[in-house]
Amino acid sequence: EMRQSGKGGRAHIRKEAKKKARIERHHGSDRGFDIKTKVQVAGIAQNEDASAMRARETRFAAISTQIRTTENKIERLNRRLDRAEKKGKQEEAEEIEELIEDEESHLDSLESELEELKNEEVKKNPIVTKVIEQAADMMGVKVGSTSTEQVAQMSNEQQDNGSPLFDVDDEDSE
Repeated sequence: EMRQSGKGGRAHIRKEAKKKARIERHHGSDRGFDIKTKVQVAGIAQNEDASAMRARETRFAAISTQIRTTENKIERLNRRLDRAEKKGKQEEAEEIEELIEDEESHLDSLESELEELKNEEVKKNPIVTKVIEQAADMMGVKVGSTSTEQVAQMSNEQQDNGSPLFDVDDEDSE
């Protein structure tokens, strides 16, 4: 009776089957992403959200700066208008009045644009939202809640029971 060895042997086949089962158990299609991948995807999504928020803040700052600049220009034009009227330069005063009207119209459109930006719904990346919901659920916190009592209660529960975020399932640590 010859013992089978090498890649075709029963021991090797059993070893490969166990290895495949372990990989399937930890990374199989029915398990979804592993935790490392979930954290990476959540990080990418969070960076996208942060980038979108920075772009929105930049637009807000740019419009606000344009409003201040336009208001300053209108003030300067009003001073010029006063001087032109005092000197009796009617034609120059009329030209300045037209410029003031143009700038006021521009100011109105900037203020409307800023108001639209303020009222614009901020869209969050659904991945970030889902990760936050899952983390909040694990911690027993309502999403969007900032209640001091709820945070204190969560903190006490974590001290009593251990943090659910860092509990490791023995099966996953094989």
